[in-house]
Amino acid sequence: MDSEHLHALNITAHSDEMPAGIPPVGGIEWNDFADHNITVAEMVARMKNTGFQATAVAEATEIIEEMIEWRKPSPSSSGEKPKHQVLLGFTSNLVSSGLRSTLRFLVENNHVDAIVATAGAIEEDIIKVFATTYRSTFNENDEALREKHINRIGNLLVPNDNYCTFEDWISSVFAGMLDEQEVSLNAIFQHHFDRISWLSANPNTHTGLPPDLAEDFHPFHWSPSAMIARFGKVLNDRSVTLDGGRIEKHTINADPQESIVYQAWLHDIPIYCPAITDGSIGDMVYQFNIRMHNRVRALTSGLVIDIASDVEELNMMTRRAAMQDAKLGAIILGGGLVKHHIMNACLQGGGADAAVYINTAVEYDGSDSGARPSEAVSWGKIKAGARSVKVYAEATVVFPLIVAATWAKKQVAA
Repeated sequence: MDSEHLHALNITAHSDEMPAGIPPVGGIEWNDFADHNITVAEMVARMKNTGFQATAVAEATEIIEEMIEWRKPSPSSSGEKPKHQVLLGFTSNLVSSGLRSTLRFLVENNHVDAIVATAGAIEEDIIKVFATTYRSTFNENDEALREKHINRIGNLLVPNDNYCTFEDWISSVFAGMLDEQEVSLNAIFQHHFDRISWLSANPNTHTGLPPDLAEDFHPFHWSPSAMIARFGKVLNDRSVTLDGGRIEKHTINADPQESIVYQAWLHDIPIYCPAITDGSIGDMVYQFNIRMHNRVRALTSGLVIDIASDVEELNMMTRRAAMQDAKLGAIILGGGLVKHHIMNACLQGGGADAAVYINTAVEYDGSDSGARPSEAVSWGKIKAGARSVKVYAEATVVFPLIVAATWAKKQVAA
């Protein structure tokens, strides 16, 4: 092959026709807004053909707009919960950050139907009701912070006193929860005793037990979602007596209304937390149960957390949606446990009809966090042909833009 032929083949070869429907690259034409301030919704819409992650943000906005349309109440369903379901997942660092208020906005306006979160997300939300998290830098002297008992989360600082206050509060809540659990167990013991007594007094009966004794009783244990709902209920009760009294050293600097946990309880939106012991809550359950055993030395098992019941509840939620021919959407901020738990629940419901992932993880290590939506299709977690997108971005930057361009723009009534 001569040089001229090689040049023509590799450098000056003519392109094939572009497939129909592919849009040209375009950006925001700022001059179009010379006579008014551009809105976030207008800006995001014009990012669609920018390329890279700007396009992904615009696509995520469009998919969420579709979810909003699903959940709009029909004239005949006034006052009823939406038939179609949207699951929201987020990690603890996002609640530590100021994104907490954006997440709470979605909950208090009934824009989601269920939440999956990490233990840290629950405790960080509650802690902010009682104490302050501070913005700093990523370049703090961590050894000096350790000496001062100040904890760092990226460029945020959390005084250790915040966790001490949280422990005092939650220990008092645990005490009430344990009382309810023990009442349930005592009722079961009494029920079995009454059965045995009746059978002993009526050894030759062929009619069976009386109805009140024939009924089976099951022990009451706290599921993570029930625990979190109780936290939300108690948050607005300022009369709770705290074990350590440290609460008196702090000003309650935020209204419980600003809490995600409180708003979820108020609006009957379940928060599932399959790894609720993976954080300070787990440490505090452990310490609380040790104290109870040392003080009481009775037949108490301590506070028992029933994780399996929440798995059943979430999976049945998605299965009911499938049986009712309802659509299922997933919005997941971050990765790890919350991403896998939501998508596994979607699998139980026949696959999500739409999904938006926002995280910075990559797929080349085979992690679930890094996996794109297309991988979930192979597992049946997202339906073939469903709209989905992964935005490779840090959620505190892009999710407020998406919310401003969707739910907040319309103040959509759920």
